Amino acid sequence: MSNAGAERLKVVLSSVEAGEELSLSQNALLRHEIARQEAEEQVQVYTQRIKHDVENINRLLTQAQISPSKPVPNDRSTPASNRSIGTLHLDDSHVPSTPPQSPKKSGGRLGQATVSTPPATPTQLLASARTTPARGCSFVEDPNFTPSRNGKIYIVFLGRGNGYGLYHRWFNSKNTAGALSIYDPDCHNHIVKKFVDIQEAQRLYQEYLASDIPDLLQKQEPADNERFIVVEGSAPMACRNRKDLFFGGLQFRFQGATVYRYLGSFEGAKAKFREFQEEGLTREIEY
Repeated sequence: MSNAGAERLKVVLSSVEAGEELSLSQNALLRHEIARQEAEEQVQVYTQRIKHDVENINRLLTQAQISPSKPVPNDRSTPASNRSIGTLHLDDSHVPSTPPQSPKKSGGRLGQATVSTPPATPTQLLASARTTPARGCSFVEDPNFTPSRNGKIYIVFLGRGNGYGLYHRWFNSKNTAGALSIYDPDCHNHIVKKFVDIQEAQRLYQEYLASDIPDLLQKQEPADNERFIVVEGSAPMACRNRKDLFFGGLQFRFQGATVYRYLGSFEGAKAKFREFQEEGLTREIEY
């Protein structure tokens, strides 16, 4: 073989080796890209699972916050005092041009806006006496009661038939009703809160019973145009719905709070809340 032929053969062999190295490198990059895509897919799957779990947790948590309110007659009477929550049945066509005036030194009550006709009688039955105990009543433990092994206690603030109650277990047992007896996890308007401290749960439940929220929520069914305005409370604000009221405006604290029930658009509720703000009537309560 001539020198020229040998050189050409070397060049060919070198090109083949370079091609093999390039092919190996490309294969490695391809495997890396496949692994990266698989990892991204796994991340998306886990992200969706986490999002779903968070939504479920938020839904469970959302069902455990409190807001006292009193139904207001169709006149110019004043809402509840600063130790209870009042309610106004307002719609967008009945919002007064001037907001209520705040009592300065008399320690009186917040003024009242024009009241509209309350919504129609709810079609859903109210809770039975078993699920709606009288305010401030004493509870006698059932002799057949068996504490939950995990030590958890549940308050259903809003359940089936607009009922509520305090439960020592989640599931129903042979002798004891659980929270699921009136709470439906798939119902957006149901509100429940879990506790591990029984004294804290009982204190909060008594605070809830002492407020007027149970009466308000029982007498009115959830509606698409139902809003709430927290004038005094943990976080004064306009609330889009009942869960927003419990979790956002009141944050499950009821003492001294003042709340109005507003019938109309959410934008209208926010406008009414701004009127309260401009008049200096809103107050954030630190518990």
